[in-house]
Amino acid sequence: METHITTKANLLKRYIEEMKFIKQSILKIQSENKEFFLPISYYEECALIYIEGVITLMKIPRNSSIYRHPDTIRVDNNPRYTLPNILSGYVVNGNIVLEGADGVGKTTISKILAENGIITEDRNVPNISWLMEPEYDRTERIETIGNYITSNPNKTIIFLFNSNEKELMDRINNRAHQSDYDKYALYKQDKYLDTYRELQHLKNLVLYDVNGKSIAEVANTVSTYTSSYPKSWVKK
Repeated sequence: METHITTKANLLKRYIEEMKFIKQSILKIQSENKEFFLPISYYEECALIYIEGVITLMKIPRNSSIYRHPDTIRVDNNPRYTLPNILSGYVVNGNIVLEGADGVGKTTISKILAENGIITEDRNVPNISWLMEPEYDRTERIETIGNYITSNPNKTIIFLFNSNEKELMDRINNRAHQSDYDKYALYKQDKYLDTYRELQHLKNLVLYDVNGKSIAEVANTVSTYTSSYPKSWVKK
């Protein structure tokens, strides 16, 4: 089995339910617990290893519905993601939520940061993303998202947007597979911008324009908002 992680909560939930259905072992480890009371091999054989407050390692078999899913990150060969190294601080939860319309680079950025030991949340669907759908009115959207941000002062919510609308749509149109959500990228971006204008007084809400910036530059800027840095992470 291959070891993967994901920064998308909905995909992790899907895999957890799949493993429960076939009665595979799921293990929870408290991140502050630095000792292993069983051989490491026991932990490695579990289908899911949840390191509380940091990350969940997924041991994905070939017959899984998410085997090599594009929204997972394979970490077998990344030394940061051995259990002893995770518990020693080589991987941290950055307490960052990346939001924005499709095509602005959220998933790419979250993968780059994860490979370097900073875990971000690629969308918070129930508390932010879904509120950008047309069935929610403006008042409900602003109030619900505002309450979520206010209730989570230790999290930084970053709205990524691209002020070059042509570039944004070119990214969407060049995707090998387009979803129904992709078609509404500009509509969603307007919703994010409107939400930011109303809530910009909140200190843990950030608006960042990716126009004209490289992926590496965006990733580096996002990393500066992390609540802590993993070992060996060099702040540029």
